[in-house]
Amino acid sequence: NFDGKDCRGLMVSPDGINWTPSTVYPNVGASDSPTSLCCDSENNCYYMYARKFNGDRRVWVWQTEDFKTFTELGLCMHPDPLDQAMVGFYGMPTFKYENMFFGLLWRIYCHQQTMGLANGPIDIGLTYSYDGSHFNRATYDAFIPRNPLGEHGGGCIYSSCMFVDKENTIRIYSGGSKAEHFQNQNLSDAAVMLHKLRLDGFMYLESISRTANLRTKWLRITGDELKININCPYGSAR
Repeated sequence: NFDGKDCRGLMVSPDGINWTPSTVYPNVGASDSPTSLCCDSENNCYYMYARKFNGDRRVWVWQTEDFKTFTELGLCMHPDPLDQAMVGFYGMPTFKYENMFFGLLWRIYCHQQTMGLANGPIDIGLTYSYDGSHFNRATYDAFIPRNPLGEHGGGCIYSSCMFVDKENTIRIYSGGSKAEHFQNQNLSDAAVMLHKLRLDGFMYLESISRTANLRTKWLRITGDELKININCPYGSAR
């Protein structure tokens, strides 16, 4: 809430500790999910991702170069017929990774009989984009699945930070709750969780029986070398 308006606003800080309101955007509605900010240095702009307003469980994107003027909001991710019934998209923190964008899609599994407001558990799906505006699903399975019930992350997982550390490991940090939708909001129900991936380990193919063959579409090799990311703990690659 900025200046009594149910809208979004911009906060600024000289030191990262003390923050003050800078700009109010009365035409950009408020939402109860976080707004993800992603810098695209190649195109000198910023992309922002969030639900358009409270209750709209889809992901929208808009763009700015100066935080003064903005493009129109565009719908970039919404449930489709291949999703589980009554699934909603609660948010999608997005990160630039080399020349692509990866989104950590918060998927809430709702039920019509829960508290009037559709509540339910949340896991993380994986999306990707080549331009920051148009996203695809990597898979409909959970990229970061929930832990067993009773453990942190057994009710909900809220992934919000991703980076590559100095050891070339991808680190993803999440908030994890035991209860669905953080309905049991006490200190013992909240935890920070860490998930790790090998570099470029967002997707993989795995052989399941003896010899496996992989055929790709035609590739044009433009450099001097070809690198293959492969792991053969009980065999060899040829």
